[in-house]
Amino acid sequence: MGCWGMGMTQTDEFCEIYEKFMEEYDDGKAVSEITAEILANYHNEFDDDDGVMHDVYFALAKAEWMCCEQSEPILARVREIIGSKANITFYRELEATESDLRLRQKNLEKFWNMLQTPREKPRKRKRTAPLAKKTFPTLEIGDCFAYKYEDGFRVICVLERFRPRADREETVSVALFSNVYSSEKLKNTDFLQENTGKIFTVTASEFLGKSVIRKIAHVKIPSNCRQFFEILYESKPVFRMKIENPLDLTLSELFRHYEQNTNEAMQKLEVGGCYAYRYKNGYQFAVVLDHTKSDNGQYWMIAVLSAFSDTPDIDFLHTDFSTLAVYGKEEIPNLSGWEKVSSVAVPSNMQKRFLGKSKYIINGILDFLKNHVKIYRELYLLHQLAPLLAYCQETTDEAFAKLETYGLYSYPTADGFRLALILDQFLSSCGTECALIALLRKFPFSAGDYMNYIISHVGIYSADMLPNTEAWALVNKMIPADYVPGNLQAFRAKYGAVATGCIQRFFQKKGSETMLTLNQFLRTDYAQA
Repeated sequence: MGCWGMGMTQTDEFCEIYEKFMEEYDDGKAVSEITAEILANYHNEFDDDDGVMHDVYFALAKAEWMCCEQSEPILARVREIIGSKANITFYRELEATESDLRLRQKNLEKFWNMLQTPREKPRKRKRTAPLAKKTFPTLEIGDCFAYKYEDGFRVICVLERFRPRADREETVSVALFSNVYSSEKLKNTDFLQENTGKIFTVTASEFLGKSVIRKIAHVKIPSNCRQFFEILYESKPVFRMKIENPLDLTLSELFRHYEQNTNEAMQKLEVGGCYAYRYKNGYQFAVVLDHTKSDNGQYWMIAVLSAFSDTPDIDFLHTDFSTLAVYGKEEIPNLSGWEKVSSVAVPSNMQKRFLGKSKYIINGILDFLKNHVKIYRELYLLHQLAPLLAYCQETTDEAFAKLETYGLYSYPTADGFRLALILDQFLSSCGTECALIALLRKFPFSAGDYMNYIISHVGIYSADMLPNTEAWALVNKMIPADYVPGNLQAFRAKYGAVATGCIQRFFQKKGSETMLTLNQFLRTDYAQA
């Protein structure tokens, strides 16, 4: 999230949401429909208690206020975020100073007061004349175009042409060469052997005008490479920007990188194998963490490390990884240059622990040219293989048996510790010992009244669905004086069905999501709820 100040509108997320809302509003959409769509899109990517969601709710609240159609759920969530000081906590995590936090709190209070004073008239919908759509010049896959740049010419090559979605503009993938060419050199250059500076995608409206480019050559793009060029290597066009950190791969090298793998090459990949592969003038590295077969084919979970070395020798366990995802044979660049140089011990149940039984096969592109992946944030923030593998180790029966009812435990993540309270232990209907656990939303920055910390979610877990409990540390025993055991029994009866097969994952909210404090949760009568 981009943030450039303590004001309510001084974040990328707020501005983007508010602008999108008003565009939809001006197009005639109902306010409730716009709000629902925006929330649904963000909830596909973020948990509701993620700090990024604060600005989503703030922007929606401001937009609804402007339209004189305030909704109670949005107001209630904004009131909760401000009242609990969750947003202040989030900004503190972003390393805001104490003076900045005081200013932010003052702005939050002003914002809330504004929302309590309804506008007299709704904002008028603005009708704008539709703009004529810009189209690409005449071009084919493999065409090379030159355009004026400084004292010479830059050259781009069209790698692929596609439409991301039916409602989006047509897009092309473009390779921008590193060199700046003279007029004479444009006529005598084999662009297959020229170094690539950047690869990016660009829409017709962002493409260079027809009057400023001219076609100078054509190269053949291998058909089995084209699917890989739908990747967003850059988020915006760099036609006239200085090229920093060029790829320095020739087009021919790039094409070889994406040659199709053979079955024989894929079978050589071993779980736990650490591989070095040629990249530019040195090596980059990958570690195979799991392998599975399905009706759709074979898939490998691979960690691509962020290291670059002149030699194929690094500390694989303690080197940061940049990409961690699951890939099929067609998605992994050519393996012919891969060399196994080491191995690590991978937990036998890595597949189940990391992605869950039903979510193992996911779509992904193994992008060796740019670090681009989305995985569970807390696992990703572990950064290195050593803590990740330890995290995924199977919990022993002895370690699980040590968890005590009413025990409050801390366990490590990359950005600190999280807290989990064991509320109940019982034998499930499938004969497996389970624990009812409340996970506190944030680990406190200092010791305090844990009973009044917000719960992010409550779930029922078996030993093999928890992060390695060998690393859990008992903080204290918590038995509230006026605690009513019947409430938890009613909770288990109401929500326990989601864990009948003991498949609920620790960080995926499938069950009761709550914004209650621990104190409120324990005192809720779930038989009546």
